[in-house]
Amino acid sequence: MVPIRNEMEHVQLYLKILKKRYVKKFDFEIESFMRVSDMESFLVPKLILQPLAENAVHHGFEMIQEGGKIHISVDCKEKQIIFEVYDNGAGIEKETLESLNKALQSTGNFELQSNQNGYGIFNINARIKNVFGEEYGLHYESEEGKYTVAKLILPCNKK
Repeated sequence: MVPIRNEMEHVQLYLKILKKRYVKKFDFEIESFMRVSDMESFLVPKLILQPLAENAVHHGFEMIQEGGKIHISVDCKEKQIIFEVYDNGAGIEKETLESLNKALQSTGNFELQSNQNGYGIFNINARIKNVFGEEYGLHYESEEGKYTVAKLILPCNKK
């Protein structure tokens, strides 16, 4: 577990590295709607944002050469920490999106889910559910050809 500030700094550094590699492919913005003291005192599992940012670049912007945008935000509302990783990329087909969110809701067979749909997001989701409970985790919103938002919901968990 790490302070939110550390997690946000890590994903920012990761995106700076990718930006060096894909100079014109995308730009990114990271913002917090939380107090600085909360960014330091609320703890989250380590490395939960980097795979989501990586997916935005590699899947969302797979077919473009430039103009991609990633926006990562964190907020604390109603005793929940809400991370959002938005990209203006390819989006996810409706049926695939429904299947993905259904698989993320269940904690069923993690290995089966990860083999079918990718390892990173199911790893993040399983870690969150194991630590905080079934009501927390990862959910996607998307419109094909327009955008994708990966939304992580966790409880406000102080040191």
